[in-house]
Amino acid sequence: MIVLMRKAFMCRIFPNKRTSHILEASLEECCWLYNDTLSFRKKALEEEKRIANYYETKRRIPVLKASLPSLATEHSQVLQNVTERVELAFQTYFRRVKSGDKEPGYPRFKGC
Repeated sequence: MIVLMRKAFMCRIFPNKRTSHILEASLEECCWLYNDTLSFRKKALEEEKRIANYYETKRRIPVLKASLPSLATEHSQVLQNVTERVELAFQTYFRRVKSGDKEPGYPRFKGC
């Protein structure tokens, strides 16, 4: 019998000022995209009475990258992960609505 052992190492990073600035800018862009995606889905739900799905919001990323040069510097999969987080927030919200929770808790905008 072969036993595989996986090891994981955790280490703290101490970024310099330049790297710290890049990380903060990336976080701000992801926060902006999260809020923009949430407002897009909220508008679709309230005004158009439809649910905008993950793939529809993911298809918006190249359009947003073309219009915002600061967003174009971010890696595409990082931005896709942001839209996936919005999708998961809506899935849990609809699951709570379906189960009949007293206050299901609509997804909230993030402060940047």
